[in-house]
Amino acid sequence: MQSIYDPILEEIRKKDVALDLGASFQGEYGAGVAYTIGESVAFGGLLYVCIQSSTAQQPDIATGYWSEITSKGEAGPQGLQGIQGIAGSQGLQGDQGITGPQGEQGIQGVQGESGSAAATSIGVDGLYFDSDLDSGFVKTGADNIAIKTGAIDALTLDASQNATFSSDVIITGSLNGLDIKQNNNNSLVLGGGAGVALSGDSENVIVGVGAADVAVTMSKSVVIGKDALGAGAYSGSGYVVIGHEAGNSLTSSMPGVLIGQNAGKSVTNRHNVVAVGADAAKNAICNAGNVYIGYSAGINSGGGANCIYIGNSTAAQNSGGSDNVVIGASAANSTQNLSGSVVIGKGALQSGNGTSTNNVIIGDGAGKTLSSGGGNVLLGHDAGAQLTTESDKLVVANSNTLTPLIAGDFSNNNLGINSTEYGSGAGVLALANVTTAPTSNPTSGGVIYFEGGILKIRTPTGVYTVNVTAA
Repeated sequence: MQSIYDPILEEIRKKDVALDLGASFQGEYGAGVAYTIGESVAFGGLLYVCIQSSTAQQPDIATGYWSEITSKGEAGPQGLQGIQGIAGSQGLQGDQGITGPQGEQGIQGVQGESGSAAATSIGVDGLYFDSDLDSGFVKTGADNIAIKTGAIDALTLDASQNATFSSDVIITGSLNGLDIKQNNNNSLVLGGGAGVALSGDSENVIVGVGAADVAVTMSKSVVIGKDALGAGAYSGSGYVVIGHEAGNSLTSSMPGVLIGQNAGKSVTNRHNVVAVGADAAKNAICNAGNVYIGYSAGINSGGGANCIYIGNSTAAQNSGGSDNVVIGASAANSTQNLSGSVVIGKGALQSGNGTSTNNVIIGDGAGKTLSSGGGNVLLGHDAGAQLTTESDKLVVANSNTLTPLIAGDFSNNNLGINSTEYGSGAGVLALANVTTAPTSNPTSGGVIYFEGGILKIRTPTGVYTVNVTAA
């Protein structure tokens, strides 16, 4: 059998070169390799044999060193297709494509069958339903709904009661006889037990379980919230009561506004009262004309009138004073008998627990430890914060200090600049020694000051000492 190497060996014999393919084949040609006679290499798909020892002699060019002993064969036939490889993992989801055009409108469906007729009241312009949907309108029962917009004459709800409804909408959790609505006109009532005791009312809005459930007569009022206006046998008009148990004890009153959970809960028969905020005037025994705005504003205040309290816990304990304006969180929070005063600022007059009248206190923390006294004017942050029971004081400062920038005593008409030492005088001006004496002359007028107890005047022309003789 002919060997595949026989043609190659034949070519080698022709060139008179010895070749042992097993021992002399050096693989692919390397430019930096030294080759000796008889060694063979592969290059460019052909086989070459070294006929003269060399280095860096490329076989296809250096024919004096290499001899081609094979020619490149023709391309063989295509091999069989290999087996299919294992499927790869799923790639990431691509971006959503553009929304396609809207499809054509479908054909109209078949019309459904007509429903059964609803139960209606015979001979009445209204529409009534009960839980059993029986014929006619409801006479007695619970969990019923009645809706009426036109007039109904002598509508009988049970065997013993008659009522006339006109332009009303009534939605309630109970229609137990006439108790629910009597002589209603232009009113909206919504909620189980709402307005159950009303014997006459008009133009009201009552919403909430138990809202106005003890009220006897009312008109032109708005009551919204569970048990709002719910405990007092109220008789009045023009009130707005919104919030859980707001105005719970109100019995009679002229127009007023109570908004917020427990707002004005203990107010009884006062009018023109405004309380806005949870627990605002909750336990207050207030008189007419008071305004409470803020959480717990005037929560335990007494019977004062014509007061304005604005801010969380403002004037919370004022027991009986009138004619006040108090603005600021916790302002006059503990004062028990404040009247005729203006208090503005967070924590101003905060700790006073006695009688305080006719004060003007403005500033965060101003007069915060003043427990009693009156006729004071305190202006500035912490102004007069060290006063306790004083009266008729003037303090202008921006810190808690015993020597304010401006001090005064209204009872003796004294005024002090950085000093409260009036020498037991009245109608005097007290000046403290300067901290730093002026070093330049003013362009006009003069500067008056004490330096080391000596009165001096500095003018545009220089410093002058006032010579005085002790009396």
